[in-house]
Amino acid sequence: MQRLLLFSSLLLTSQAFAQIDGPNSGTTFTISAIPGSSNTWTNITNAGSSDNTYATFGNITGSVGRYTDYLVATNFGFNLPAGATITGIQAEIERADPNGRTADYSIRIVKNGTIGTTEQAFNASYSISDNIQTYGNGGDSWGESWTVADINSANFGIAIAAKRSVAGGSTAGRVDDIRIYVFYYTGSLPLKLVSFQATARMNTIQLNWTSSAESNMSHFEVERSVNGLKFQTIGTVSCLNNNMTNNYSYVDDSAEGNQVFYRLKMVDKDGPITYSGILAVQSKQSSTYELFPSICSNNSRVYFKNQENRNLNIQFFSPSGMLLGQTQTRSNSAEIVLTTAYKGLIIYRIEDASMQWIHSGKLMIQ
Repeated sequence: MQRLLLFSSLLLTSQAFAQIDGPNSGTTFTISAIPGSSNTWTNITNAGSSDNTYATFGNITGSVGRYTDYLVATNFGFNLPAGATITGIQAEIERADPNGRTADYSIRIVKNGTIGTTEQAFNASYSISDNIQTYGNGGDSWGESWTVADINSANFGIAIAAKRSVAGGSTAGRVDDIRIYVFYYTGSLPLKLVSFQATARMNTIQLNWTSSAESNMSHFEVERSVNGLKFQTIGTVSCLNNNMTNNYSYVDDSAEGNQVFYRLKMVDKDGPITYSGILAVQSKQSSTYELFPSICSNNSRVYFKNQENRNLNIQFFSPSGMLLGQTQTRSNSAEIVLTTAYKGLIIYRIEDASMQWIHSGKLMIQ
């Protein structure tokens, strides 16, 4: 099944240079409840600076996989110049669990006061002592399009939730600081990137992108990542350098894992570079877990291919990130169980017994 995964557009002109604002720490902290959570956060303002005072949630009771509410950090005090082009956002969370029983449950951007739908958590465990975990980078838009006003707003920020990752004993998760870097350009490269798409085809990933208004450009570098954080170049494509609409493609036949990430590095002949947005692509293996039918109702059954009869947990979220329900199965079907009379678009997340991400997608509840 072919799948269009993301469209990104970026307008760039000639004397470009990359700039970074930050790191800025959040100054306003609130709690956003997640239905079914086992704990909430306390002393939340302690997450505003790296000073060894902590926002905490104590012991997450229950089984492995139980989770907290969102700790929402906003009001980061950015003051980007008018006309800047936002290319990426990087968050850093300084945290620990001295008991070694906590991991990420959810890490999401907050735009205009609303928690986003793009999930940045990748099951990273909290270290025993304070350590900084990074999410996003200079080319990652977190699934959103951004203006200077969005970034400078007091309602811009990050929402984080934690989960129990080890059975037995008490969790002791704590967060010392939440900070953000914003990457932007006050100028741009001589290039307009019109679109960037990725499609899973059999055992390969087909990348296609379109540009226009090229001049003095050197080449594109296709970069791949297994976690969306660290990228490596897997191929180079020369620029055509004309004012026409130019179509480019690249086939990756060596991608491994259930999910891979791609971005384009665009290089000017005189040295300046910029990056496209990041595409998250589900491989052929993970696509077998896609739920169908895509239009259904609460308490109905959905179906998928679970050929190894794996023990799976399926969670259902609203577009704002609120957990609406969850169910477990070892078969090729599962019942949609929502705790509220919800109708509309929902997002599902499938994890295996060790809480490793397998597949995500969307359903329409009618």
